[in-house]
Amino acid sequence: MAGGKITRVVLQKSTTDVEGDFKGFYRKLSMTAGDNNAFKAKTTNHGKPEKEPKAGKYFVKGWWTNHKNQPIKRAVYGQFLRFHIEMDKTYAKPGDIVYFEMFDSDMRSFGNDVVKADDPIGLEHKDGSHKPYTYEKVNSENKVIIEFSTTDNLEQWTSKLDQDKIFELYFRCSYVNKGGTEHVELPYNFHDYLQLGTLVIDRYKMPGLKPDGSDIADDMTYGTGHPHKKLIYSADRVSKYKEEYKTFGFDMTKHALFADAADDILYEPLMEKEPETPKDPIKEIYKIPIDNATIAKDPIDPIDKINLQIRVRNKNVKAIYSKEEIENLGNMMKFSMETDFRLWFNLRTLKAILAWGELSPVLDEMIDKFQRNEGGIYESPTLTKAIKESVNTDEYLQKVEDYIAGQLNTKFAKLEEVEDTEPYFEKLVGKERIYFNNLKGDRKDVGKEFKNPSYTYWDKKNLAGNLFSGKTLALNDIWSTEIYLKEVKFTGDDYLAKYEVFLWDHFGLDIPDVQDPKLTKPYYFENGFRAWFILQHIKGFKPFLTKMTFTQEFKGNLNKNKAIENPERKQRIETEQKEDREKAERIREIMSGPKF
Repeated sequence: MAGGKITRVVLQKSTTDVEGDFKGFYRKLSMTAGDNNAFKAKTTNHGKPEKEPKAGKYFVKGWWTNHKNQPIKRAVYGQFLRFHIEMDKTYAKPGDIVYFEMFDSDMRSFGNDVVKADDPIGLEHKDGSHKPYTYEKVNSENKVIIEFSTTDNLEQWTSKLDQDKIFELYFRCSYVNKGGTEHVELPYNFHDYLQLGTLVIDRYKMPGLKPDGSDIADDMTYGTGHPHKKLIYSADRVSKYKEEYKTFGFDMTKHALFADAADDILYEPLMEKEPETPKDPIKEIYKIPIDNATIAKDPIDPIDKINLQIRVRNKNVKAIYSKEEIENLGNMMKFSMETDFRLWFNLRTLKAILAWGELSPVLDEMIDKFQRNEGGIYESPTLTKAIKESVNTDEYLQKVEDYIAGQLNTKFAKLEEVEDTEPYFEKLVGKERIYFNNLKGDRKDVGKEFKNPSYTYWDKKNLAGNLFSGKTLALNDIWSTEIYLKEVKFTGDDYLAKYEVFLWDHFGLDIPDVQDPKLTKPYYFENGFRAWFILQHIKGFKPFLTKMTFTQEFKGNLNKNKAIENPERKQRIETEQKEDREKAERIREIMSGPKF
C-alpha cells in the first residue's frame, strides 16, 4: 500500500482517508459491508492481475510443503517439512549460501507470550549432530530447500506461544552477493505462513450448555424450588463462552461459571443498611421461608426483609423447577421428600447397589463432591482408565480413527479444511433433530458417524460392564466430546497417528431422568435416584462437570480411507463382551434365587 492512511475504524462505521495512491498486491481481497455499500470513482479499470512481486532483489519467493512436496499451510507435529526458497538466477549461483532463522509470528497474539515479539525457534541440523541448523546452499535449480522434522525441537516451545498453541511459522533469510546484502522474511504474505500445532478434529456440544447451545444445560441447574424465570446465561455471555471455547477449549480460569463453580457472578447485591437507630420497644416477629426453613426476625426490618428475598433469589439463580412441579411428577417423588440425612443415605445406598468394583470409591468421591456443594470439575485416573478400556469407548474410537484416516487420505495437503473448531449443536429441521455447525453444516454430511460414547443400563451387549460396574451411575451418556489430532509420524505413506480425547459429562439430573409415565425405567423406583434429584433441585446442592481425557494411537496409510485394524482392540472387545455375558448370567441367577 502506498500513501494509505486509515484514520478511523469503529464497529458501526469505518472511515478511511487515502493520501496519494492506494496500491498493493493481494492474492485474495475480500470486502464486505452490512446494510450499505457504496463505491464511487471517476474511472474504474479492469484488466489482467499483476504478477506476485518478488520478495526482494535476490529472493524470488518462499513456500512450505509436506514430505511429498505438496504445498501446505497447515501441519501437525511429527510431520517432516520442507521450506523452499527460489533465488533470482541472475545473481544467485549453485553453492552460494543462504542463512536463515525460523520465527513464530505474534500477529495473532493472545497476550500471554513469554517473548513480546516474534519468537525465534532454533532448528537442529538434519544430520543428527544436534548442531544448530542455520544455513543451506543454493542447489542446481537455483533453489534452497530447508528440511526438518517437527518433532525435533518444536513441541517444547508451545509453553512460550500464544494461548491458542498454534505456530505461525516463517523464515528470516539473508544472502550476500558481491558486497550487497539482503534480508527478507519468507513467505512474502502472512497468510502463507505455516500454521503448526494440534488439529481440532471435532467438538460435539459444549460442557454446561443445552444441546442447542442456548443456555445452561437442564441437568446443571439446581435450587430450592423457586425457579428463575428468565434466561440464566445472557446471549452475550454464551456467545463469549462459545468463541473462547473455539480457540482454547474449556478453561476453568475463564469458564468456572459453566461448571457451577463461580455462580456468585450472577448474584444480586444485598441492600446496604443505614446506621442503626434505637429499637422500638414494641417487638414484631417477621417470618420468611428460605431453604425449607422459617427464619424469624425480631424486630422487623424492611431492608432485612428485602435482603432475605434477595438471598432466596441468589440461592435459586440457576433453578428451573418449582417444588410443586416436582411433587406433581407422581407419588413416588413425594416419597422422596425426606430429611437431608435420609436423602444422602438413600443416594449412597444406590451407589452400593450399582458400583461393585473399582469404580465404587470413585462414586464415593463424586457423591462427596456433590455434598460439599462446590461445583467445578471432577477427574479420576481410575474412572478415565475404566472408560478408556470400555467396549463402548472402543466402538466410538474406531469410528473416530476411521474418520481421521479418511481425512488424511483425501486432504493431507489441505489440513486446514479438516480442522473443525466450532462445536456441533442440536438443530431442528422439520421434525428431524440434527447436529450442526455454521462452518460444516450437518455433521453427517462431512462423514462424522460418531457423536459420543454412552454407558447406559439398557445396553444389552454390556449390561454388567455398564450398570453394575458403576459406569451408568457415574456417566450414563457422555454429554460433550472433543477430539484433537496431535501428531502424525510417517514412514513413506504409512503413518502412526496420535490423537487426544476429551469426554465431558454432568453429574446432575433433570426431569426427564426421573419422569416415567409408562413405568419403563427401573431406576425410577429406586429411592436413591429420586433422592439425588431432590438434593439437587429442592435442597440446592450443585451438580458439576466430570472430565476424562486420554491419548490414543492408530496406524494408517495415506492410500487407505480407514484406520488399519487394531488386533489388540478387537481381542479386547471380544474378551470383555464374553466376560460381561458371564457376569450378567451370574447376576440373573442371584436375583432369581430364593432370598429374592
